[in-house]
Amino acid sequence: MITFNDYQLGIIFATSSCTENAIVVRHQNKFFLDQVAQSTCNTVYGQIINGKPQYVLKMYSVDIKSLCDIGYGKRNDADRTIPESAGIDFLKAYLEIHSRADWQTAYSGDRGKKYKKVRIRVYGTEKMLGGINSMLNQICGTTIKSLQKTGSDKSFYLSYGNQKEIQDIVNVMDYEPGLTEYWEKIQTMLFKKI
Repeated sequence: MITFNDYQLGIIFATSSCTENAIVVRHQNKFFLDQVAQSTCNTVYGQIINGKPQYVLKMYSVDIKSLCDIGYGKRNDADRTIPESAGIDFLKAYLEIHSRADWQTAYSGDRGKKYKKVRIRVYGTEKMLGGINSMLNQICGTTIKSLQKTGSDKSFYLSYGNQKEIQDIVNVMDYEPGLTEYWEKIQTMLFKKI
């Protein structure tokens, strides 16, 4: 029986789909699949989808029922949620895969002068983001955010624009295992003036 650590579970919940007898993890960044492959005897392979490279890991000896019992469901399933036992590493993996850092226009109180500030948006289903929202509040001290709709009926996002909250998230998440370059990019953006 394969067991996964919290970081690997976060990757599986964020990127995989299931068939009748396998869990299939796909992502454009091989790093995430290599993390999960450490617990299996399966091999990561590459393929081209719509002209872009993608990596795939098919795992056949995974107890799918046990994963479903802790909140796993089909990809983009409205019922897929965070396991009750999920910790900071699960959250970190999910954020590295389903969040984006970009610039947002803001206005200062000094005669409405425009400037840019960092914003992090986290994407997912309503149930998954409800758990992410709560975990970020408990672990990083962020305020509870309202879910924002994307163009899809199933997809939502949380938006973090408070620079102190973003710094707190980075401070908590920037360690290994993890995609450290993602957290370093946000850290750099926080100190860049635009």
